[in-house]
Amino acid sequence: SWSGVGFVVAPWCTHRIHGFLQFSDRMTNLKLKVFGGKVGIITGYAPHNLKPYDERRNFYADLSTLWEKTSVNGRKYFFGDFNARIGYQKPGEQDVFGPFGFGREAVHQVDVPNRDLLFEFCTDLEYSVGNMFHQTPENQKVTFMQPGVTPCSQISPDRFAMLDLALVPKASLDDLITAVSIREAALPTDHFLVYFVLCCDMDGMAQPQRS
Repeated sequence: SWSGVGFVVAPWCTHRIHGFLQFSDRMTNLKLKVFGGKVGIITGYAPHNLKPYDERRNFYADLSTLWEKTSVNGRKYFFGDFNARIGYQKPGEQDVFGPFGFGREAVHQVDVPNRDLLFEFCTDLEYSVGNMFHQTPENQKVTFMQPGVTPCSQISPDRFAMLDLALVPKASLDDLITAVSIREAALPTDHFLVYFVLCCDMDGMAQPQRS
């Protein structure tokens, strides 16, 4: 019945923060200074598949609005729990869902599943699910475990899913260098840490002046 999102920023990176906007309890953005300008990082937490359609639809409408409000001259990236069980790529989906999927689609059938809403959102903005374009072992693809399952349980579609995603501009998929989950990290949650590496050149930025 509640949600919340935010950022934890490493000390070495704090001087590169240009702006932050808490748009709602489900999404926020962070603008970072990089060489040549600024990039935007947007994080979101989507309602799960059994929430009312209007609530799930409004999430993506708000996410589009936040994307427009994130004024940067560089690229914008989305990271978060999109609560969409994608499974594997289907014909005609290759621009959004890559060839390296995992798991199964939602068991509980609804008229418009989150998978479809995510696909529509990415198609409209010309984004791709970066996780699905990286060929990694299944134990590094999964980001969520079902209740009663332990992190080190044998990987299977009925026990694990890939819900935490990186959405990257379709024309810039090479920006995402690494996309792996870390099941070994001890966290009191049914989600795993997911480690993404983006190629953002910060070397040319001026260092902050010390007073």
